[in-house]
Amino acid sequence: MDLKQHILHCYRVEEKSLREIARLTKTDRKTVSRLVHDFEAAIEKYPDLGMTEFLATAPHLLTLIREARTNKTLQSLEFRFKRYDLVICDEMGYVGFDKEGAEMLFNHLSLRSGTKATIITTNLPFTRWEEIMKDKVLCSALVDRLCHKAYLVNMTGQSYRVRETQNMLKRL
Repeated sequence: MDLKQHILHCYRVEEKSLREIARLTKTDRKTVSRLVHDFEAAIEKYPDLGMTEFLATAPHLLTLIREARTNKTLQSLEFRFKRYDLVICDEMGYVGFDKEGAEMLFNHLSLRSGTKATIITTNLPFTRWEEIMKDKVLCSALVDRLCHKAYLVNMTGQSYRVRETQNMLKRL
């Protein structure tokens, strides 16, 4: 396995043993941040590998998709989206989507299903995604695709932003 394949292997969606899943669910936000940072560092350190990443909030991604559809460049956006080595869709659940928006987001994220690394961050459990998508069947299908052969990391505890702010205030 060459270096590029090894790095991508570390971020690809693969089945894990129960022991590894148990270990991952005890992780914290810093660990996920570290994984993303490591991936970014690998991209910078080995630019000749041609690895790419895309980071956007869920609402921003939906805006990009809507604009591409309006400008008749949706196929081009889909092609680029499928080729990224890592896509991070942040803040899924902070802002709701109309039915059309949920369908477009579903179609876009489904392009990567089982082929490339995708990270979704959310403050809601899957059982509440229906509230933001407004379509029970579509929501179920998206969760099914995202969870298939996926690492699920449930992070609990105090927000690192709150913790850093409290530490900063103590130093003042």
